[in-house]
Amino acid sequence: MKTYQNIAEVLDDIDHLQWFGSLFTEQPIWKKKPLEAKFLYLEGDDELEDIFDEETLQPKLAHEANVTHFLDIEIFKGILKNQVDQKSDSSIDDYIAALNYYREFDTFMIVTPS
Repeated sequence: MKTYQNIAEVLDDIDHLQWFGSLFTEQPIWKKKPLEAKFLYLEGDDELEDIFDEETLQPKLAHEANVTHFLDIEIFKGILKNQVDQKSDSSIDDYIAALNYYREFDTFMIVTPS
């Protein structure tokens, strides 16, 4: 388990996040002020399979931190790679837009040239 104070910290640590891990965040804060949302990174059976709620499959650690599932790392990294492949000089705002687009439409955002 690792806690990040914001999305910038997650992005800085992206190479250390394992494909089979998951990110959890403060959803209301992410929706209003994504740069201020804290993140919890969980990986492995001990952290992800100790379930608090069988219906939502919310891990105990996430419940205790008052965060909910954001994205699995495999998907998270795929979204970021897609964004960089289309726009190599992507900003943190570009990444946030791409993440939100994927979460809303379940598909990668297509970046149009400016």
